[in-house]
Amino acid sequence: MFKLSLGKCLSAGALLALAPFAAQAKDACSPCTSTVKVLEYVPTQVQEKRCSYKTEQKVESYTAYKYETVSEVKTRQVTVYHKVTEQVVEPRTVTVKVPVWEERTELVKKTRIEHYTENVTKCVDKGHWETQTVAAGPSILDHLSSLKPSFGHLHSKIASDNGCSTGCDNPCAAPAPCPTVRTKCVKVWVPNLVQESHPVCKTRHVTECVPVTKKVCSYKCETKVEQVTVCKTKCVPETKTESYTVCKKVCVPYQATRTVCVKVPVEETVTVTKCIPTWVEKQVAVAPAVSACDAGCGSASGIKSFFAGLKGKLHSIGSSTACGCAAPTTSCGCK
Repeated sequence: MFKLSLGKCLSAGALLALAPFAAQAKDACSPCTSTVKVLEYVPTQVQEKRCSYKTEQKVESYTAYKYETVSEVKTRQVTVYHKVTEQVVEPRTVTVKVPVWEERTELVKKTRIEHYTENVTKCVDKGHWETQTVAAGPSILDHLSSLKPSFGHLHSKIASDNGCSTGCDNPCAAPAPCPTVRTKCVKVWVPNLVQESHPVCKTRHVTECVPVTKKVCSYKCETKVEQVTVCKTKCVPETKTESYTVCKKVCVPYQATRTVCVKVPVEETVTVTKCIPTWVEKQVAVAPAVSACDAGCGSASGIKSFFAGLKGKLHSIGSSTACGCAAPTTSCGCK
């Protein structure tokens, strides 16, 4: 791939370098061409054999191992202890409580009732009743007149019967004055608080500690030795042989089969495209003739003029100075 890219780059560079010469020759100089060999890569289809790998499943046998439980009978020596009970007379030191009577003086709490006199102050109300005139509230007729208008006419009639004119009998007459405030007489208690002191007889409980002599039975501890029959248990060892069964795991081999994937080489013919390098002869434009250019550029031969023009073109890339007969010799590649 690298060789192919390099060849293409060289071919393209040579053609690009020689293209301006052809244009310049048409304008200023007579055309000069030269036959050169160019290396080109021609794509060609080729049959090739290629080795590839295909995955296949294969059944194979192998030796596997598994664990099996096997019973085994073993013997062992075992020491067994038997309990034996026997009676033994042993001396024991015991503590005995002996009763002892003695006189003791103790303080006993006694409660007695005591009478005493105490002055008690009381607040006594020595007031009296008085008759007072107070404003009376609305009467039943007033309440009725406020509830319904028909009761208002009844109230006016009763008022006229009492000597109070409402002005309805004689419209031109002035109404008689009526009392505006109603009063009533009530009895009111007028308090008079007086503090009085008088003696009161009371009782209270008094607790006293009185010494009392009494006989008390106490116990005194005494130590003595006694012969006591006790039962003792002791262990008697006995050795015997016993058989027991144990289970152990044993690794046992066996033949088993399994399916595995194996890669098998397979040869196949495929068609591939390859770029084959080929030398091709091409006509390319070279430097113009001597008569059309100045003496410095026209004195070179065909191949020398070709490489000199190529060098000049490479130097003139990126420069605004034109390459022709009037250009400096350094821009055209002339010596």
